[in-house]
Amino acid sequence: MTYTKDESWLEAAKKVPVDKLILETDAPFLTPVPFRGRRCEPKHLVETCRFLANLRNEEPLVLASQSTKNAVKLFGLSEERLA
Repeated sequence: MTYTKDESWLEAAKKVPVDKLILETDAPFLTPVPFRGRRCEPKHLVETCRFLANLRNEEPLVLASQSTKNAVKLFGLSEERLA
């Protein structure tokens, strides 16, 4: 997402309701900008979150928190285990 030149992908990312978004990484491939050329790692998800939050005019921490809630719901996880 951070290096796509396809504007339709970026427009779609703006329109997805926040309660339907889950942040993910394609590790070990498709490392986000500014780390291109290196192996992608889960820690790089922060950059994807920042990029998407900026694109959507949202706060990164709010987007990250909602993504976590969405993943908990999708996978039937216990929120207590995340604390």
